[in-house]
Amino acid sequence: MNAEQIDPPTVLSRSSRLKSLILLILCIIITLGCLWLVTAAAPTRYPTLVTDLVGWVGSLFFGVGSLIPLADLLVPAHLRINRDGFSYNSLWRHWHVRWDDIELIDVRTQFGTRNVIWRRKTRGQTTRIFDHDGVLPGGWTHTADELCDELINAKVRYDKHQLA
Repeated sequence: MNAEQIDPPTVLSRSSRLKSLILLILCIIITLGCLWLVTAAAPTRYPTLVTDLVGWVGSLFFGVGSLIPLADLLVPAHLRINRDGFSYNSLWRHWHVRWDDIELIDVRTQFGTRNVIWRRKTRGQTTRIFDHDGVLPGGWTHTADELCDELINAKVRYDKHQLA
């Protein structure tokens, strides 16, 4: 029996499908609006070259951008906790952070959004610039404060198990 069989990872939170769905709908509406600019149905108040350029660039940007919330709807991100640390995935990437490496877990407001951040014991270049080493992406089903409390409690709980 290995450690994972004794203490399976706990899925703490998933990305919110509602937020992804709202973002997908907004991207589709904006893409359709930009395509409408290119068609003859759009008013000719501005030069055709300008409306065509804005229409094609906007529809390309938001059309491709709609693939991200679509992928998040199909494969939602997960935040998992186990005795080694916590891991999370977002789209095609996966990260694992060990409890032994973490010095601080906190909630910070960045660009008007509250996010969970952590600082490693060995401080690198990122810590010197931003005062933290990592940040959880937004869009979870739990608030940043709830996730922070759960991560701190898990760190304390698993640190006690490792000392025993």
